[in-house]
Parts: sequence; C-alpha cells; structure tokens
Amino acid sequence: MRQLTFEFKGEGYDSKYDKKRLITQLQRVYDMMRDSEWRSLKEISDTLSLIYDNRFPEASISADLRSFRRASHGSSIVERQNEGHGLFLYRLIPSPETEELFANKF
Repeated sequence: MRQLTFEFKGEGYDSKYDKKRLITQLQRVYDMMRDSEWRSLKEISDTLSLIYDNRFPEASISADLRSFRRASHGSSIVERQNEGHGLFLYRLIPSPETEELFANKF
C-alpha cells in the first residue's frame, strides 16, 4: 500500500507558514463533501464560512476539490455537473484511501 501524504507546492508556498492552514482547510472541505452530495462552490464557501467563522474563497475550495484527485490524497472521484448559466455543482466520492487519510483528523 502506498504512503499517502499532504503534498503542497507552488510559488510562494512555505511549509512553515502554509502547511497547517492548507491541511486544515482541506480537512474541513473533505468533512463537508464526504457525504457525496452535489454542492456549488458558493454553497460550500458560505456554509464553511458560517460554521468556522473564517473565509473560504471559492477558488481555494475549487483547488481543494482538485487535490482530492491526486494520488497522494487517495485518488478520489470529484464529479462536476453543469447547471447552466456558468453554475457548476461538485460531488466528492471518496476512495477508501482518502477516507483513511482524513480519518486522522489533523
């Protein structure tokens, strides 16, 4: 079985300052989406912002949803459904590996 890890990269990324924040946001998005219900980025953002009294930008949530597809995050399925007029709904279907990775509650 391969080792799953939280890998982040990109210009300006500094593990010392960013890793904990990114893992926390990813965990919160996962906790909301693991029920495999269809949701818009706005719905996810608004709900998480209300629950945690913090900002959850739609662009960040979109990036988090894409990251669930990564092999290092368990290769889960993220489906996208076009509702028209530029509105898309998203659904996460977590793999057993992703479920195991996020069960540790960082």
